Amino acid sequence: MALEATEARRIAERLMASAWIERDGVEFALRPGFLRLDPTDLLRVAAPGGAEIAVRLTQIETGADWELRVKGVRHIGSAYLSDAIGATGSGVQTSGVLGDVPSKWVVPQVPLLRDRHDTGGVASRQYLFAAPRVAGPWTGLSLFRSRDGADWDIPARAGDPALIGVLRAALGPPRSVWTWDEVNTLELRLRDPDGQLETVSDLQLLNGRNAALVVDADGGAELIQFRDVTPLGNDLYRLSTLLRGRRGSEARLAHAAGAVIVVLEDEGALFTEPLGLVGQQLRYRGVGRGEAFDEADTVTQTLRGTDLKPYAPAHVSGAWTAAGITLSWRRRTRIGGDWRDGTGTVPLAEAAEAYEVDILDSAGDVVRVLEAPTPQVLYAAADAQADFGSVPATLTLRVHQISAAVGRGFPATATVQET
Repeated sequence: MALEATEARRIAERLMASAWIERDGVEFALRPGFLRLDPTDLLRVAAPGGAEIAVRLTQIETGADWELRVKGVRHIGSAYLSDAIGATGSGVQTSGVLGDVPSKWVVPQVPLLRDRHDTGGVASRQYLFAAPRVAGPWTGLSLFRSRDGADWDIPARAGDPALIGVLRAALGPPRSVWTWDEVNTLELRLRDPDGQLETVSDLQLLNGRNAALVVDADGGAELIQFRDVTPLGNDLYRLSTLLRGRRGSEARLAHAAGAVIVVLEDEGALFTEPLGLVGQQLRYRGVGRGEAFDEADTVTQTLRGTDLKPYAPAHVSGAWTAAGITLSWRRRTRIGGDWRDGTGTVPLAEAAEAYEVDILDSAGDVVRVLEAPTPQVLYAAADAQADFGSVPATLTLRVHQISAAVGRGFPATATVQET
């Protein structure tokens, strides 16, 4: 549609006046003598207080007894007149889409970051972290998801930028996840415009400060904490005095250079995936404002249900008797693991307590699987003789706690010896 400037401006003023005046609606009944009326006809009706107002009819319904139910809006004829003059302007201006700077994002496969994020076993909790790739305007990112690469939906949107960096050198495993890692350090490149990275005290660290995810190329991640921050200049930092494998993430303790670092100043954008998709590959695309969906990179990840996996048991031990080898361990919990009452007993956090124990030979192959409803099971002497020819004096095993939602949890691998 082509309009002159004056005509367009007058139409615009009439439309604005109409929208303002017609915000007041009325509804009333009329006797059959008004059957001649049609929508758009004007009537003058008495308003509360005795004043008369003009009403333009918008809807008329005729009842079985010919009574009319009428709806209308207020009408002020003079308000629809305009003598505005349009500006001459400077012609058509060429413009492009005003967009954000490019985005970076990650969907880590990680255990629950907070107890309150638990889904009760009905779905798998997922986290989205996103940030601008370079300095500039950034208003968020939409995460697109597909099972087949053809149909896409949006499960989450990130509005607040996360602190996302890149690991510059490989990070090795610690001597133990139960003590401070004072050997390894993280060297990373990360933009921190608000100066959020800072050294904290031991107490602040143990109270939850300075947590970060180290995310590998396949999406698997380790949750760490760091006490000391050393700026190296040019957006480079060294993080040291570490706590490793936090919240059951000790299955991922070695990371190659190039791994993504997410400093957890907040919990990201939360969403869930159905349990039926655990073990399947999902495709994700992150698209910021002004970015083209078709040009966005596709990241393919296997949904592991990591948030629902029971933690690896601890303190695996064995006791040799005439009946065989009694294997025992201590269970851990995904939820409510704070030591509050001094007993060391933590909530089960699963539908039922169950375990599977893999008995391994010298090559690491599974020779037998034992099942147990409690943190103890007998590896019978007859079974050991069948598997090894005699009851071994040294035994290597893997213990898994079982989830009703996703099956085996993280394994605890141990070698026990007869004493």
